Amino acid sequence: MFDNETADTRDRATAPSQDLPEIIRSEEVLHVSTRTVPVNRVTMKKVIVTETQTFTVQVRREEVRLITEPLTEESALPPGTDTSVDVPDITMVLHEESVVISTEVVPVERVRLVRHRVVDSETVTADVRTEKIALDTTGSATHRDV
Repeated sequence: MFDNETADTRDRATAPSQDLPEIIRSEEVLHVSTRTVPVNRVTMKKVIVTETQTFTVQVRREEVRLITEPLTEESALPPGTDTSVDVPDITMVLHEESVVISTEVVPVERVRLVRHRVVDSETVTADVRTEKIALDTTGSATHRDV
């Protein structure tokens, strides 16, 4: 047994209202995203570093010695050998080794600059607001979440 008032109230609750007062309840929704920002600049440079290296190298040289020996019958000069005092000077060239230092540039390694991404987790906290609707009948407020 429905009276007309109860059926009318039920139809108004389910049908879209055109003349009834209404409030739209809203709430904030938190959106979290990321963006890429520059944080550092890296420059790869070659720097020349000089280091002193010491080596021991053997070097040879020629020296001359004057050897004199007395003449004996066995070591006598053959007949006809010129023994005059006017013999020309004897010249001999002596040699020695000298150390030669040179450098050569040789490739020793390849160095690359590689970027890789590291994934970390960060916890973010933010406040969001939501609306509550209160119905005040007879001076006392009744709250309900919709």
